[in-house]
Amino acid sequence: MDISAKEISILKPIFDGIRDKDEPYKIVWIPIVEHWTDDMQAKFEMLQSNMPWYILQPFPPTVDIQVMKNEYCSLKNKPIVVVINPQGEVEHPNALRMIRLFGMKAFPFTAEAKKAIMPEGLRLQFRANVSMKESGPRQDDKNYTFKCYGIANTLEAEFTHHLNIISRYLASNSDPDIRINMNLIEQSNSTGRVVLCKGTHGEIVVGDQGTKILNVLENFEQWKADVNDFGFDHSFMLCYRRL
Repeated sequence: MDISAKEISILKPIFDGIRDKDEPYKIVWIPIVEHWTDDMQAKFEMLQSNMPWYILQPFPPTVDIQVMKNEYCSLKNKPIVVVINPQGEVEHPNALRMIRLFGMKAFPFTAEAKKAIMPEGLRLQFRANVSMKESGPRQDDKNYTFKCYGIANTLEAEFTHHLNIISRYLASNSDPDIRINMNLIEQSNSTGRVVLCKGTHGEIVVGDQGTKILNVLENFEQWKADVNDFGFDHSFMLCYRRL
């Protein structure tokens, strides 16, 4: 039953979108609980109050819970969105990441829809408000530098903290070849600016006053799983555009 308010907010536009479809698509929440307690009941009621869709009750017996845990053991209590057709066949084992990235554009959230929408997702970064150099490093250059111009000490500390977390995660869970660097550049009479650059030639990915870029880093949990599919800079920009 570990679903966050953020994940519920991501699914609400999907709920509204499928209601406009002629076909009878429905969202059903199945909370998986091994040991039901008063605290779990209170949490369930709180979550239920924020969900406009159907909720399955009573809860599955222990044997069904064990089957689900065996099937999705790698998810470690993370919420999933299983897409099932009217014949009871699984069309997609977990469409949550697809929904996070593309929303209703990926409807009906099948494997075929994912293949169709993926090229568009890769093009999204080029539609962002991004300044790019015509000449730059090869696409496989995996060095990224956050250049911080005259930012406040508090902002510097926040960037250092989150970049350390991201670097450790990438080294052990994603692509160990990715290198994340931070370059502090002192500037007097400056309001501060942060620029994310890629490669040894400093190809600019995006730049702003620093707060929105920091917000992307703070939300790394939402896009870290996409790095393997899209690359660091593509995944970063997909999140940047959504904020």
